[in-house]
Amino acid sequence: MPVRAAQGELIECDMAVAQILESIDAQLFKFIYHVLDETHLFVNPEQLPRALRELERILEENTYRATAAMNDD
Repeated sequence: MPVRAAQGELIECDMAVAQILESIDAQLFKFIYHVLDETHLFVNPEQLPRALRELERILEENTYRATAAMNDD
């Protein structure tokens, strides 16, 4: 039985971030080799910086800014 090996990086994150990363993997570009559990992902190290930039963009987009809300008054 042949064995397939892949060079990767293990990342640990909370469940919410893992779900966002899985969404990025499914919708934009593949970078997750294997979901180990709710908080551990084995990923392609060459695509990880791109995935983290996209994660940062999504988190920034969903951040509430109290100063912006106060200036609207």
